[in-house]
Amino acid sequence: MRPMKILTAQQMRRIDERAENDFGVAAVTLMDHAGRAVADALARLYPALSTMNLLIVCGKGNNGGDGITTARHLRTLGVNARVVLLAPTNALRGPSAHHRDQALRDGILIEEAPTERAWAEVAAGIPGRHRLVLDALLGTGLKGPARDLPARAITDINGTGVEVAALDIPSGLSGDAAGIPGPAIQAAVTIALACPKIPHVFEPAAALCGKLQVVEIGIPHEAVAAEQVDLNLIEESEMSSLAPVRAPDSHKGDYGRILIIGGSRGKSGAAAMAAHAALRSGAGLVTVATSISAQPVLAGHVIEMMTEGLPETPGGSLSRAAAPHLRELMRSSDVLAVGPGITALEETAALVREILAGTSLPVVLDADGINAYAGRAGEMKGDARVLILTPHPGEMARLLSRPGSTPVTAAQVQADRVGVARAFAREHSCYLVLKGHRTVVAEPSGQVWINSSGNPGMATGGSGDVLTGVLAGLLGQGLSPLEASLLGVYVHGLAGDLASADYGETSLIARDIIDYLPDAFLQLERSEDA
Repeated sequence: MRPMKILTAQQMRRIDERAENDFGVAAVTLMDHAGRAVADALARLYPALSTMNLLIVCGKGNNGGDGITTARHLRTLGVNARVVLLAPTNALRGPSAHHRDQALRDGILIEEAPTERAWAEVAAGIPGRHRLVLDALLGTGLKGPARDLPARAITDINGTGVEVAALDIPSGLSGDAAGIPGPAIQAAVTIALACPKIPHVFEPAAALCGKLQVVEIGIPHEAVAAEQVDLNLIEESEMSSLAPVRAPDSHKGDYGRILIIGGSRGKSGAAAMAAHAALRSGAGLVTVATSISAQPVLAGHVIEMMTEGLPETPGGSLSRAAAPHLRELMRSSDVLAVGPGITALEETAALVREILAGTSLPVVLDADGINAYAGRAGEMKGDARVLILTPHPGEMARLLSRPGSTPVTAAQVQADRVGVARAFAREHSCYLVLKGHRTVVAEPSGQVWINSSGNPGMATGGSGDVLTGVLAGLLGQGLSPLEASLLGVYVHGLAGDLASADYGETSLIARDIIDYLPDAFLQLERSEDA
């Protein structure tokens, strides 16, 4: 697996320099490759591009040089773009100057609009003359807000109502941060060069990027690897290779015996959804251990699963008396999933801690299984077994809070999702799946992965229970904890995206995610075969 790295502008500059100095790929060559890749991407994204009267707005830096080079390569595709440079043509330097000269030799007209008056004349005609603007004004190296003529151009372009594609980054954003420092282009699509950058992935800047397309520009993979970047993007092209493949002579025992400890009186649905999702993710056998009063209700939810009714508290959740029964069930299990619907009752929490302290089974811990360790995270380690935690920000905050100290808040977790997940995974030798928009997966090594699938419709009760089942089902089929975590969060989000495409985000419920898991896995299989 060769992960897609998420870079800062500074890291990208060093990689560019390494490509030239260590691998002999000249900057002018990279710019040529960038122009060709962007031209090809535009042609794919806009099949009617030749009729759209494309306007390319260029600045005097390398981003503008990429835009001019794109115009050259578009011409070879039969697309004649109008190029406007917000500077005198003799202001271009380095690779941009080289490709300016090449464009002029090829007969491409570069209009100069170096003043507000000249630009105003161009801007006034955009709505009636053009249906698409390629933003090649400012690149990833911007420090602070856009000012002067570039700021005016950004505001004017946004005000035209014409669709905008951004070259590498929407002008006005910084390649080093997720914030929006000032006026910035609102793009329908962003064509990122070589690798995604911080603002492509993280909000609020990501909302201005529209649909993200990452294109190769000829940078050697070794030049990227040498940067030792620890932030990665989970994308379909990599996940398709992880989907389990079944042998012709296999049987149900080959695909994992999953034991889910979940459910309680009035909360049987959470365990049922986890079980159904595990089965839909390929698990061979699924058993749910639940409180005795919840068992009859739970058994009617998913007919393919097995259930075990165990001793319960007066309130209908699992009691500590269930411990011997659970240990017996665990002897014939391959994976343990704990938490969906078990309640936060202290007796049940004590049962969770007792059971997990005495097992070497791989564990997926969710919901009140995580809350059982609130203020006691030091008791949780993954050194001797696989441990995957799937908290939402509130559960993560409770896990980090310590008795006698000011409680950690969900807002504090949200303010540094990557840092929080990385630190916890390292300290506790576990795989931390921090749920939410752009779910974060952190592994004990310190590598962090950001999920690219999913949508706001998945912010609904039970969605996390479905993820627990998916992760347990994939672990049971022999995937490594990292592979199960990455594929699990991606296919969970993809199923949500497919459901949203049919039902919309408002009406989406957790069962829809389960129902679309087969389509999600099938899409990955077809992507792998393509």
